[in-house]
Amino acid sequence: RSSDLFPSHDRLTLEVDRFVAMQKSKMERRMLDPDFLPYEMRQRFPTPPIAFVIERELVNETKARIALSLLVVDGAILAISGMLAYFLAGKTLKPISDMVEEQKRFIGDASHELRTPLTALKSAIEVNLRDKNMSLDDAKDLLTCAKDQVDRLTHLSNSLLELTKHDLSGTYEDRIREKINVGSVVEQVVSEMSNIGIQKSVSIKTNIKESFVFSTNHDIYRLATILIENAIKYSKPDTEVEVTVYSHKKHVHIKVKDHGIGISEEDKKRVFDRFYRADAARNVHGTNGYGLGLAIAKKIVDSYKGKIDVKSKSGIGSEFIVTLPMVKVDQS
Repeated sequence: RSSDLFPSHDRLTLEVDRFVAMQKSKMERRMLDPDFLPYEMRQRFPTPPIAFVIERELVNETKARIALSLLVVDGAILAISGMLAYFLAGKTLKPISDMVEEQKRFIGDASHELRTPLTALKSAIEVNLRDKNMSLDDAKDLLTCAKDQVDRLTHLSNSLLELTKHDLSGTYEDRIREKINVGSVVEQVVSEMSNIGIQKSVSIKTNIKESFVFSTNHDIYRLATILIENAIKYSKPDTEVEVTVYSHKKHVHIKVKDHGIGISEEDKKRVFDRFYRADAARNVHGTNGYGLGLAIAKKIVDSYKGKIDVKSKSGIGSEFIVTLPMVKVDQS
């Protein structure tokens, strides 16, 4: 019934009837008052009428207008409420949907990366088990292969644990912090990475200034290691990696530039995604990895409310720029 859909309509029409009845009763009482009518009217109508006839057509027309107005207003409210509910529901559910999609993609990628070393290890064991004349050298080769695959799995599991740690640790405000000299930590990383660079005929050029942030020593060390190791890994032989650290205004900047294979415009959009490796990176001889390093670097930077960007041209080289909130030297 219409009263079930729009109960306010019946209430308002009842109010109209009540108002009409009250006005009729009021006028009838006032007509009984001898002082109410003017003298001329009293002379003309010695006995005043005490009953009034209400024009029901006018009352019904008023009710119809009220009903139409309510119908329009209620319809507009329903339409606006529906649109707002749809918009707010979509906005509320989008982060959940994105998280579920990211989780599915992460599980799929992780399963794929775990399957590769496990398959290689299983195949090597099965082949050697079929060999009834397996020698000691063959056994040593099998154990060496098994160790290599276990090392890969260990590296993968450690990287996944590190990503999880940064997912759960929150922002830098929730973590134990101390004033860290970024320049000193980066110099330590450069010193440790120099031997790896020498093996690939890649030198490291530095321009490092004292710069301080509130952080943990491990996070800055890990961040610098990832960026410099990646730069060396994808550099061309007989080139150099440029490492720069300086502070400007309220931020500390870390820049690592290489002259290597570079990153295409399409790949730059996903270079910080977990397990993502560009085709050019996959084809570089001697490069191993799971595409987790830059994802970890971004997590570290994000946890300190910083920013990490990449500038690159395919075939020319890449430059990663990290920006972190600075701490003044005299701040305790």
